[in-house]
Amino acid sequence: MISKKTNIRMFQILKKNLGFSWFVLFLVIGIFTYQSYGITWDADAQREIGQKNYEYVFLQKTDGWERWTNKDYGAAFELPLYYAEHAFHLSDSRDVFVFRHFTVHFFFLIAGFFLFKLVDLLYDNKLLASIGFLMLVLHPRIYGHSFFNSKDIPFLSMFIITLYMTALAFHRKTLLNALLLGVSIALVVNLRIMGVMIPTLVIVMLLVDFLQEKRMVHNLKFGAIIFMVSGSVLYTIWPCLWGDPFRNIALIFENMSKFRWEGNILFDGKLVSSTQLPWLYIPTWFVISTPIFYLLAGVFSTVVLVVYFFKKPSSFLLNNLKRNNIVFAATFLGPVVMVIVLHSVLYDGWRHLYFVYPSFILLVMYGLNYFWEKGWSKFVIIPFVGVFAFVGWSMVKAFPNEHVFTNVMVSGNGDDYLRKQYELDYWGSLINRPWNISWKWILRMKFW
Repeated sequence: MISKKTNIRMFQILKKNLGFSWFVLFLVIGIFTYQSYGITWDADAQREIGQKNYEYVFLQKTDGWERWTNKDYGAAFELPLYYAEHAFHLSDSRDVFVFRHFTVHFFFLIAGFFLFKLVDLLYDNKLLASIGFLMLVLHPRIYGHSFFNSKDIPFLSMFIITLYMTALAFHRKTLLNALLLGVSIALVVNLRIMGVMIPTLVIVMLLVDFLQEKRMVHNLKFGAIIFMVSGSVLYTIWPCLWGDPFRNIALIFENMSKFRWEGNILFDGKLVSSTQLPWLYIPTWFVISTPIFYLLAGVFSTVVLVVYFFKKPSSFLLNNLKRNNIVFAATFLGPVVMVIVLHSVLYDGWRHLYFVYPSFILLVMYGLNYFWEKGWSKFVIIPFVGVFAFVGWSMVKAFPNEHVFTNVMVSGNGDDYLRKQYELDYWGSLINRPWNISWKWILRMKFW
């Protein structure tokens, strides 16, 4: 028999390595399932970004580079993917795309591990960090996209990593943390220009520290290292900037603020132009495609955060760990407000803003920690265990079509309602399945 002392030791090892254990568990699941996802309409276009940049950087093929429409897309993810194709001698198209599926998912799980570490850093609570990790990987739409969406999922993943590096760097202002944050900022901005909101928030945090701390010289050096590294790395990894960096970065901002796509989108039972979307477009998609219990936890946590912020705002502004919640609120609400105000071109649900979901999770963590500190941990653990079991089982039943998830707010209204009100499999990834799937079957997938 195993002794009580051995059991305690095993439990301590598991608790210490809980984040890595979750990562390994879902990696094993991914290894057995990643070949089940289809190839989307945009798969070739995304791969072309890596190919064109590879030819420009390594083969010096400049013909047509200036005329190429998508050269303003960052290649920090697609270029290494295309390079890996050659390194692994992948020539068959199926091998190429299933390799891409696995790589996107692997990076997503790495980001989930960093989300675990971030929650643990903020609250020193590995069980709470586990809830954060599971809220990420057990979001049906985002989990499905984590295999075939090499546009939005890598940005979401790098956004999480950069949030962690930001919190870590301001928690311990060391040279190494400044270097890591600088590199992370460069990568996240390269993947999507919306990433500039993180260095903007870093500047605000530096100004606060500069005003309230006595170590002015140290803070100046710290900030200088971050932005010198991020600027130099960004220039190095983005071939589009090499000719005229300042002019080209301005063009990138202009192109991405008014994206070059016009078409009609089915939303709320009407065909609306992508350039004239109602302001409720993103909020509606977020609400109907996120498990309801997650939404309720978010509402509760937001109320708690707002109440405590207005009771004692200085504790949030001056406490290195607490003020991260202001960053999370800004990175959750800010992008939504920006796309509404700027009338940005959006389509395919809310996938362009998937990167705000980790910030939503981190706001939920604040509310759950409030319960935990009150000694009510069982009121946190028990409901989430039940919810995760239910959502996870629903995803298993829907596999490999969990990316068309809608919650009971709309899926409970009948098949015809959902089909006539909202876009369904807008990326065509169902069409490429090795078996026949009818729209009627898809519509009957019921999620909680």
